[in-house]
Amino acid sequence: MIKSLLCSFVIFISIQGRASQVDSLIHLANESANDSLRTFYWHAAAQRIHTDSALLILHARLAWANEVQHEFWQAKLHQTLGKKCQQIRGGLDSLILYSKKSYGLFDLLNNEVEKGRSGMQIGIGLANKGERQEAMRFLLEAAVLFEQGGAHSILAPLYINMASIYAQAGELDKEIELLRKANKITKSTGDERNEAISSMGIRTYYVNQGNLDSAEHYAQRAFEIAQKRGDPILKLYSLFNLASMEEGRGNIEKAESYYLSLLALNPVGHDGARMRYRCGDFYYKTNRLRKARAYLEVALAESKELGASDLTMNIQAILTNVYKKLGMFRSATLSAHDYMHLADSLHGVEVRSNVNELSIKYESEKKERENQELLAKQGKKELEIIKLNTKLRQQVFLVILGVLAILAAILISFFLKKQQRQKLQIARQKQAIQEQKISELEAMQMITSMKSLVQGQENERGRIAKELHDGIGSIMASLKLSLSQLPHYGERQDYQQLVSNINALYDKANSELRRIAQNLMPATLTRYGLIAALEDFVAELNYSGKVHIDFQYLFAESNLPDELSLSLYRVIQELLNNAIRHGKPSEVLVQLMKHDDVVNITVEDNGLGFDVNNMDPGNGLQNIESRLAFFGGHMRIESNPKLGTTIYIECPAETKSMNQTIK
Repeated sequence: MIKSLLCSFVIFISIQGRASQVDSLIHLANESANDSLRTFYWHAAAQRIHTDSALLILHARLAWANEVQHEFWQAKLHQTLGKKCQQIRGGLDSLILYSKKSYGLFDLLNNEVEKGRSGMQIGIGLANKGERQEAMRFLLEAAVLFEQGGAHSILAPLYINMASIYAQAGELDKEIELLRKANKITKSTGDERNEAISSMGIRTYYVNQGNLDSAEHYAQRAFEIAQKRGDPILKLYSLFNLASMEEGRGNIEKAESYYLSLLALNPVGHDGARMRYRCGDFYYKTNRLRKARAYLEVALAESKELGASDLTMNIQAILTNVYKKLGMFRSATLSAHDYMHLADSLHGVEVRSNVNELSIKYESEKKERENQELLAKQGKKELEIIKLNTKLRQQVFLVILGVLAILAAILISFFLKKQQRQKLQIARQKQAIQEQKISELEAMQMITSMKSLVQGQENERGRIAKELHDGIGSIMASLKLSLSQLPHYGERQDYQQLVSNINALYDKANSELRRIAQNLMPATLTRYGLIAALEDFVAELNYSGKVHIDFQYLFAESNLPDELSLSLYRVIQELLNNAIRHGKPSEVLVQLMKHDDVVNITVEDNGLGFDVNNMDPGNGLQNIESRLAFFGGHMRIESNPKLGTTIYIECPAETKSMNQTIK
C-alpha cells in the first residue's frame, strides 16, 4: 500500500504544469484498480474543479468511504466538501457543518494536523457569520494542533484568517504582525496562493495608513500571482485591490473599469455579496445613487441568505444613506432599524475584549502543555503499574467474554447450519422444477421443429408431384398422341414435320426433367459449391426480365458442410421466390457473408412490403425457420407497407444436430 502511494505521488508530481491536470487525474483514477488510490486521484481532481462537478465527485467518493467504513477518507472528504460548498455556492452553514463532522472524525483518528485544518475551516465560517469569539477559539486551537504536528507551512492561511478577525476588532497592530508572518512563510514554502492573499491584506493595511506606494507594490504582486495561476477567487480580490487603489488616488474612471472587470467574473456566495457591496459603496461615494442602490440591494439579499451578519450590517449602513439621499425615507427608516439591531448584537468593544481574552488563553494553554509534559514523565512509572493491574482485569474479563462468545458462536453456527440445510433443500427443489420445465420446453421445441420440418418435406413432395404432373405429364401426353399418329402418315409430306414435333416434345421433356432435378439437387451446388449455385439461380431469375437481382458475397466456403450449403441454398431460393411472388419488386439485393464462423444473409427488396405485426407466416417462412433452427440459426424480418422488406439471417457455420441445438 505504501509503495503504491509513493508511486502515485511520483506520477502526481509528474503531471504538474501540464495543460490539463484535471483530465490527467481523472484518467489515473479510472485506470487505478485500488479503491483508496482511485479516491486519492478523484479527490485531487475535485480540488482543482470550481463547479458543481466537484461536489458530485466528492459525494460519490464519500458514499464509497461510508460503505467500506474507510475512516480517513470519510473525514477528509467531509473536510473538502465543506470547503468546496463555500467556494462554489457560498454556503457558510455547509462549510461549518461538514468541517465539524471531519473535525470529530480526525479527533477519533488522533490526526492533529487534519483536525487543525477542519478547525480552521470552522473558524473561517464562524468569522464570516459574525461569530468572532467562537471563530477565534477554533483558530487558536488549530494553531496549537499545527505546532504539535509540525505543520508550520499551514500556519500561513491560519494567520491570515486570524488577522482578518483582529482587523474587524480594530486591533491593526496584531493584524499586520500576523499578515507579515504569513507572507514570510508563504515565500519560504513557495505557497503563491496564500502569498497573494497575505499581500492583499498587507496592501489594505498600508492603504489605511496612507502609504500608497507600499500598498501598490503588494497589490501588483497579488495581481501577478492571480494572473499566473488563473485562480478566479485570487483574480477577483486582486482586481478589487487595484480598484480601491485607483479610487483612493481619485482615478474614478480607472477604478470603475476595475470594478466592472471583477463583476464580469460573476462571483457567487460570500465573495459575490462582498464585491457587489464594494461596488455599491464606490457608486455611493461618487454620488451615482441609483447604481449604488441596485448593487447594494442585491448584495444585501445575498448576505442575508448567507447569514453573514457583519457584511449585512455594513451594507445596511450605506444603503440607509442612499435611501435618504434618494428621498426614500420609509426604506431608509427600515434599513436604519435593521442596522441598529445588528449593531447591538455585534458590538466591537465586546469582540475586542473576547479576542484578547482568547489570546491570553492561548499563551496559557501553551505553558500548561509544557508543564503537563513534565508531569507525564514523572508519572510514567505509576501509569505503568496502573496499566498492569488494568491489563490483568482486562484479561480476566476477556476470558469470560471469550467463553460466552464461543457458546454464542456454537448456537449461532447450529442455527445457521439448520437454516442453510433448509435453504439448500428448497434450492434443490426449485432447481428440479426448473429443470423439468426446461425439459418440457425443449421437448415442445423439438416437436414443433420436427413438425415444421415434416410439413416442409410434404410441401416439397407436393410441389415436385405438381411439377411432374403439370410439366412432364402434359408433355408426355402430347408425345404419346404424336407417336400414335405416326403409322397413319406413311409417305405424307408432313411426316417430317410430325417427327420434328416429336423431337421438340422430347427436348422439352428432357429440359423440364433437368429443371426439376436442378430444383431437387442443383448439380452446380454439388460440383462447384454454394456461391456458384446461387449465381446460376440469380442469373436464371434475371434472365426472366421480371426483376433485377444484385448478388453480393464475401464468403469462403471451403469448410462449409454440404448439408448446411444445401439448406442455405433452399432458404435463399425460398426468400427470392416469395419476394417475386408476393412483393412484386423491381430490384432485390442479396448479400452473403461469413465472419468468425457465422454466416450472415441479407435479402432486401423495394417491393410492396407488409405489416410485420399482422403478417401470416405461411408454410414458406415456417420451413425457413425450421431449417435455420435445425442448424442453430435464426431470422429477423423488417418491413413496412410500400417501403419494401429486409430479412436478416444469422447461422453458425458449423452443423449441429437437432439435439445439440436444443441443448
